[in-house]
Amino acid sequence: MLEVRKLSEQLSAAERSVAEIRANTRARSRMSRALASFDPSLPRVGRVERQLKRAFIAHNYQPLTMSQLWPWAYPGLKRAKHWHRWSVRCALLKIAKPVGRSATGRGRPGIWALSDGDKPITDCP
Repeated sequence: MLEVRKLSEQLSAAERSVAEIRANTRARSRMSRALASFDPSLPRVGRVERQLKRAFIAHNYQPLTMSQLWPWAYPGLKRAKHWHRWSVRCALLKIAKPVGRSATGRGRPGIWALSDGDKPITDCP
């Protein structure tokens, strides 16, 4: 009688381990599928880039200066720091092209126009 009880306990432990292995395999396969679907080397549309596209849409795709663009990327800031402008320029290089410099305005800000293609003009360092 004691041997039958031990055998049934061992069997149920074995069944439990098989169920655990199956659950872990399912979890691992889901994770491997998720990891396979994400490729960090592919380009992505970041927050600043998305906001700059919205700025061009709001201004009917007209060329805009950096002074008009950075408030769209960083709303609520009274004054932009150098790295804010750097981030905006980085995103602009992906979606727009420089078309010239303003004849007026403080520091002659650059004028940017949305590029025709989806290809980035240059990569940001």
